[in-house]
Amino acid sequence: MAEETSIREKTTEPILFQVLSDGNIVDLTGVNHIEMHMIDAKGKVYRYASNATGTPAVVIANAGLGQVNFTPPNETIFKYTRTPYRLYIEVFDTATEHYTVPEAGEENIINVRKEF
Repeated sequence: MAEETSIREKTTEPILFQVLSDGNIVDLTGVNHIEMHMIDAKGKVYRYASNATGTPAVVIANAGLGQVNFTPPNETIFKYTRTPYRLYIEVFDTATEHYTVPEAGEENIINVRKEF
């Protein structure tokens, strides 16, 4: 089951997502780290990891509920002309073993509204 989120262009406010697999919450308790991949409508790929050096843009907010918080690192990430953005999460059980959600045929979508 996919999630659809609507945000304002140039936002740097945190965005809360829930990681789901076939409509079920993915328990992130004990995972090594997660990586978030976004692909905009023009094909540009953005990657963020919870184990990044410094202050990571993506963090596990509530592991048991599968909640992930993404704080865009700057206002150039989300642009109206690049909407929609498709979002995928790679869940790393170990430093090298991972799986990706959502599954094939499902997408998490971020729609960007024009800034006024």
